Amino acid sequence: MSKQTAPIGPYTPVVRAGDWIIVSGQLGLKDGAIVDGGVKAQTAQSIENLKGQLKSVGATIKDVKKTMCFLTDMDTFRLSTKRMSKASAIRAPRAARSEFLSLPAGGAVEIEAWLTSLRNNMAGAIILVLALLAFPIIVGLSTAGIAALLGHMLYRDADERHANSELRDLNI
Repeated sequence: MSKQTAPIGPYTPVVRAGDWIIVSGQLGLKDGAIVDGGVKAQTAQSIENLKGQLKSVGATIKDVKKTMCFLTDMDTFRLSTKRMSKASAIRAPRAARSEFLSLPAGGAVEIEAWLTSLRNNMAGAIILVLALLAFPIIVGLSTAGIAALLGHMLYRDADERHANSELRDLNI
């Protein structure tokens, strides 16, 4: 189970900017230290940390639109790409890679993610569409109910209203 990892520096791990949610770079940290096992293990832990940050804002890895993977050795590019694809829904076409001389805490991998909160807006849009579709039905049923009630009331006291009416003699 992924949990939110505390940042190792003075930065915000997750930020919202309009409809966008940006998760700052996640290192392969566990219990405050870089995990052993090289790029493969660090990539897997970075993804777990990323999942924890996403969970904190009600998102999942499937909501991610783009990732940026920072590596200290581009020779490990294929290994990190393979591990990211295996461990998550992140696919290479939406993932960019860049090489850096060093990363914080001596890490070999850091993964940043960008996603939209469009899914939340989509739920609101679906509710709005359903309400707009239901509105004519509700109005129609309400109108039919009112008409039935008025018809019943008019029928019930018709004799009293027409007792002295000229129309009564016409058998109408």
